[in-house]
Amino acid sequence: MYFGGMVKLVLGIALMTVMLGTPSLSAQNSQPSGRGMSSITIKDKKISIDYGRPSMQGRDMLAMAPGGYVWRMGKDDDTVFSTDIDLMFGDISVAKGSYTAETKHDKADSWSLILSSDGKKIEIPFSYNKSGQDHVEVFTIEMKNSGNKGTLTALWGSHRLTAAFKVK
Repeated sequence: MYFGGMVKLVLGIALMTVMLGTPSLSAQNSQPSGRGMSSITIKDKKISIDYGRPSMQGRDMLAMAPGGYVWRMGKDDDTVFSTDIDLMFGDISVAKGSYTAETKHDKADSWSLILSSDGKKIEIPFSYNKSGQDHVEVFTIEMKNSGNKGTLTALWGSHRLTAAFKVK
């Protein structure tokens, strides 16, 4: 009887060790790259975005988003879009300053960038593209400039959300 009790104890300790060890491995894998920062300079002024970088982990989160869904555009802390110069996204004006950035799935392939500051929201249409070849596992935001113009592109899985802007 004593020997059987010892076997159960040893097996119980082994099982607990495996179970306690597993969450730490999962936590490491779910946060491979933490925060991301993308920035450009136009007319000696900085435009940047600071965001969390979630992993797909076999999911397609953007494809699962229902119409009307608003996403913080990253993970953990808020995504922050900052500009030292006034911008125009099409005919939508964005004053220099710092904004909380979110993404809204309007419907089907229609998405928007939402910039919020001081209780005011600016909604900017994204152009949407689904790449058949390039897969981005970890959420990434790229900013590129060309003269007095720039683009902000969010890439995750095969989804590409792009907003073009120019300086005022």
